[in-house]
Order: sequence, then structure tokens, then C-alpha cells
Amino acid sequence: LRQGKMASNLDPEVQLIDPSLLECSAKAVALKWLQATDLPKDIYQHLAHYVPKIYCQGPNPAPEREDMLAQQVLLGPMEWYLCGEDPVLGFAKLEQANKPSHLCGRVFKVGEPTYSCRDCAVDPTCVLCMDCFLGSIHREHRYRMTTSGGGGFCDCGDTEAWKEGPCCRKHELNISESEIEDPLVHLSEDMIARAYNIFAIMFKYAVDILTWEKENELPLGLECIEKS
Repeated sequence: LRQGKMASNLDPEVQLIDPSLLECSAKAVALKWLQATDLPKDIYQHLAHYVPKIYCQGPNPAPEREDMLAQQVLLGPMEWYLCGEDPVLGFAKLEQANKPSHLCGRVFKVGEPTYSCRDCAVDPTCVLCMDCFLGSIHREHRYRMTTSGGGGFCDCGDTEAWKEGPCCRKHELNISESEIEDPLVHLSEDMIARAYNIFAIMFKYAVDILTWEKENELPLGLECIEKS
């Protein structure tokens, strides 16, 4: 009776969530994967069990709830596995070892101004954000200013996007190509191996799902299963 009363006091959104999703421990799953003898099989079984519970149950889509559960149940274990430790600590270590990028990559918001150099851009889709444009040689060239519809990104630093002056002053290369350090030197051999493992499996999973044409069955290894 008390449990029933407690359940009735829960947020309606929480009551709709399968309890197994809330009980799933990203750390415990990752530790299992780290000891797995057949990692692809274990990860596929995890996805086969949990993906339908997150995205395929309930009459109405709930993007915020789905994103929260996907982070906890799907992405969380992968982050733990990749880092080999708490990802909060693991990613912080990677950030400390990382050098500033020579690419801007700023994602444009709707209505944000973008600039393209008529003289140097490889094609009209090659654009700069305002900060990079003002710090580049292209401000003295013939240029075109447009308003972003959102979703694109700044191409400053991309040598394949510009015939001349690929970098603004902020992102300018200060070292020669021969001195560019291999970014993998900051990663341990174990992390590199784990990265290859998890990315290869997830790329295969994406291809399997995106290219699957049968409506009444799923690819081998991804059949819906119930865990005991």
C-alpha cells in the first residue's frame, strides 16, 4: 500500500518510464564491457534491450525524456567505457592535454551574420563568423554578407575552403606543418584501443539500422530481448 502511494506521488512523466531504465548503471555496464570476451555481441544486446524501451514505447514522443534516458542508458556506458573511468574525470584530463584548435567551427544561430569572400572562397557555402571575418584578410576583399538560417558553421581554419588566407589572426597557424603534433600522443594505448572498439561497433550499428529494409524484423543481433 505504501509503495503504491509513493508511486502515485511520482511525476506522471517518471511513472511512464520503464523501471529498468532508471535502474541501469552506466558504470556497471561499462565495467562489464571492459571484461567482455565478445564486445560487439554485448553492446548489441544492450542496444537491442534498451533502445526500444527509450524510443518505441508510449503513444507520444517525448524528446526531452528520451534525450535524458539516452544519455544515462546509451551514451553514459560508452563514455565510461571509452575513458576507463568516470567520464567527468576522463574528459577533463583530455581537455587539459588538448591544444587549441586551428579551426573555428562556430555553429551559427538563426539570424546570425555570415561572411563569404568572393575572391578566396572555394564555393559560396564557405563562410566565416563575424569575429573571424573581422580578423581575416578577407575584410579587405570583395565579400558577401548573408544571414544564417541556423545550423551551419564557420569555416575559418579549413584550408580546403579558402584559396588564400584560411585562418584569421585568432586561429592562424603558428607552427609549420612539420611541427604539428600527432594528437594521439596524448592518449594512452588502452584508450586508443577502446576508442577503435566502440566507434567501430557504433558505426556498424548505425549502418545496420539505416540500411535495414525489412519492417517486421531487425538485423541479426538486434532482435528485441528481455533481460532476466
